[in-house]
Amino acid sequence: MIECLVDEGDTVEPGAPLARLESDRLAAEQAQTEAKLSQAQARLDELVAGPRAQTISSMREQVAELTALRDLALAKKERSDKLHEKGAITDQDQEQYYFDYLSIESRLSSLKEQLNELKKGPAEQIKAQQGMVQELEAELNAIKIDIEDTLLTAPFAGTIIARDIDEGEVVTAGQMVFELIEDQNLEIWVGVPVELSSDVLSQDSFAITIGEELYRWNVSVYCPV
Repeated sequence: MIECLVDEGDTVEPGAPLARLESDRLAAEQAQTEAKLSQAQARLDELVAGPRAQTISSMREQVAELTALRDLALAKKERSDKLHEKGAITDQDQEQYYFDYLSIESRLSSLKEQLNELKKGPAEQIKAQQGMVQELEAELNAIKIDIEDTLLTAPFAGTIIARDIDEGEVVTAGQMVFELIEDQNLEIWVGVPVELSSDVLSQDSFAITIGEELYRWNVSVYCPV
């Protein structure tokens, strides 16, 4: 959809807005990308700042607690295996002790990996996060350019002599929207017989009357081969 800001007969200056294409979708994309970029930048700032000593200390305490729980769950599992061999507990009871142990062991393994990442430094994470921030910045710049392109502006000073679309109409790529004629440095093309070419070449300018207006034009000769 298009919104026309000028009409036939209007005089415009260079850069004057002529029409505006619908940009609601682009505006929504810009807001969404800006939010993603803000989150990515915040995460990058956290990684660059590095983990706090309190965070590492707290995670070490969690590892110690889970290690104790894991050892206790392992002891219960081993005891349940012996009781199961003697027929003192059911298969379901034995499996429950086994799954309890696996659950704690999985949590402990994950927490240890996180702690190791914190202690050895997030250099690779920072590099990856920087790439994400740069990618989002490029995406945001592209959206801003697309939004700028939705505003059609006059390339030079002139007069609108034709409007080829109606307001609200859908515009396709390459479609003619306005016809703008330059007010300054106008040109006029006149064909003359060959036998008069020598007279034309001897002149620097001509006086031409258009309507009731008298114009003086500089001469530029084009001779087809």
